[in-house]
Amino acid sequence: MMIALVNRKGLRIGWLAACALWIGAMASVGCSKDAPPASAAPEDLAIAESLSRVFRHVGEMLEPTVAHVETTREVERQPLAQMPGNPFGEELMRRFFGQDIPRKFSQHSLGSGVVVDPDGYILTNNHVVNGAAKIMVKLFVAGPAEYEAKLIGADPDTDLALIKIEATGLQAATFGDSSKMEVGDWVIAVGNPFGLDHTVTTGTISAMGRRIGLATYENLIQTDAAINPGNSGGPLANIRGEVIGINAAITSPSGAFAGIGMAIPSNTAKKVLDALKTKGKVVRGFLGVEMQPLTPELAQSFGAGGTEGVLIAQVNPDSPAGKADLRNGDIITKIAGRAVKTPEALQEMVASMSPGDKVSIEIIRDGKARTIEAVLGERAAVVATGEQPAPVAAFLGITVQELTPEVAAQLGYKMNQGVLIAEVAPGTAAERAGIKPGDLIEEVAHKEVHNVDEYNAAIESARSLAKVEFHIRNGKFAAYVMLPTK
Repeated sequence: MMIALVNRKGLRIGWLAACALWIGAMASVGCSKDAPPASAAPEDLAIAESLSRVFRHVGEMLEPTVAHVETTREVERQPLAQMPGNPFGEELMRRFFGQDIPRKFSQHSLGSGVVVDPDGYILTNNHVVNGAAKIMVKLFVAGPAEYEAKLIGADPDTDLALIKIEATGLQAATFGDSSKMEVGDWVIAVGNPFGLDHTVTTGTISAMGRRIGLATYENLIQTDAAINPGNSGGPLANIRGEVIGINAAITSPSGAFAGIGMAIPSNTAKKVLDALKTKGKVVRGFLGVEMQPLTPELAQSFGAGGTEGVLIAQVNPDSPAGKADLRNGDIITKIAGRAVKTPEALQEMVASMSPGDKVSIEIIRDGKARTIEAVLGERAAVVATGEQPAPVAAFLGITVQELTPEVAAQLGYKMNQGVLIAEVAPGTAAERAGIKPGDLIEEVAHKEVHNVDEYNAAIESARSLAKVEFHIRNGKFAAYVMLPTK
C-alpha cells in the first residue's frame, strides 16, 4: 500500500527539496515572465506525487465514515412588542405587516459526524445536536442515504455527543493515538463546511494542548487545515487515515477559516465514546476544590520549597475535600501517587477517577508535608453591589467597606465572611491582578478578616512585608493574590 512506503522524514525532506528547487529555479531565471519554467528533478516529483496519493487515499478511506448531520430546533421568538428598539405594540406590528407573525419557528443547522461502529453509532459534537428536536444524518455509501438519528448520550464537558441511526454493516473509522502526534505533522480534515459534503482539507498540527474555553475539559489540537462552520464533529486524521481528533471549533474574527482550527484529541474522544455507549453519560470523580497555579511568590508565602503543585484557593465545605479536611492554602503536590503540576492536570486526574474511589492526596500545609485520604464524589455536570456604606482608607489601591446584609444577600456572600472591595485605583497592581469592586477579601497574609477592624489590623501587621497575600472571592470563585507593597 502506498502509505506504508511513505516515510514521515522523507516527506519533509521531499517538500524542502521541492521548495529549494523552485526558489533556485526562480533565482536562475531572474523571475522573468518570459523565462521557460524549470523542470523538477524526477525524484522530487516522485516524492510530491507520493504525498498527493497519500492525501487522496486518506480522503477515499474517510469518505464512507463521514456523516452529514442536519438538526432542527424549535425556537420561540420574543413577542414583537418586547423586541429591543421596537416602539410599537404587537397588534400594530401585525396590522402593518398584514399577517399574524408566528411565535414559533424551526431553526436548521449543519454539522458533521464520524461513524464509530458498523451498527450505526456516530460521534459528533454536543453543540451540533444540543437542543435538537430532530436529527437527520446523510451517508454516502453506494449513493446517498438519509436516516433519522436518535441521541444516545452527550457530554457537554468535552463537547462530544453520540447519536445512532438504524443501519448495519457501515464502515467505521479507525482511531489513532493522539498522544503520538507532534507539531508539524500532516493532518487531513473531512467534513461538510457550509453544507459542501465531504470537503477534504490538509494542513499540519500547529500546536498541542490548547485551551480556548470551548468546554470544561480541554486539551485541544490546533491545526491550520481549513475548518469552517459545518466541519464540527468531523474527523481530523493522520496520513495513515486514522482519526486523531474530532473537529470542534475555529478561532477567527470573521467566524470563517482564519488558519486556526481546534480538534478534540482522539484519546479523549475514545474514553467519552465508551462511556456514552454503555451508560449514556460520562461519570467523573469530584473533589470539590478551586485551584490556582503556584507562583514563586505564593510558594514562598505558603512555605513551599518550590512551585511544584497547585494551590487550593477554595474548599467546598460539603464536598469530599471538605470532609477530608483539605483547607484553603493547602498545596497539592500528588494525588494517587501522581505528581500534580497544574490545576488543569489535577482536574483531569480527578475526572478520570470514579465516584467512591479512595485517593491519597499529598499536600504541604504550613510548610510541612502531610498525606490526606479522600473519598471522591460524583461530579454534577457579577451583579451590582447596590448602595454601599462609607468605605475605609485605601491600601495598595484597594478601598474596602463593611459587608451589609443587603449586599451580602445580593452577591451571595455570608455576613462576616470578609470585607467588601468598594474601589480599586486605576493603574495599580491590584487592578492589574484583576481585583474588582464587589470582590470580597477573606484573608490578609494568612489571617482571616471578618470585618473592617480585623482587616485594618491585618493590614497594619503586613505593611512591613515586601508583598502581601490576599484571599479574594468573586461570587463562587476564589483565588490567592500576591501584591507588592512598594
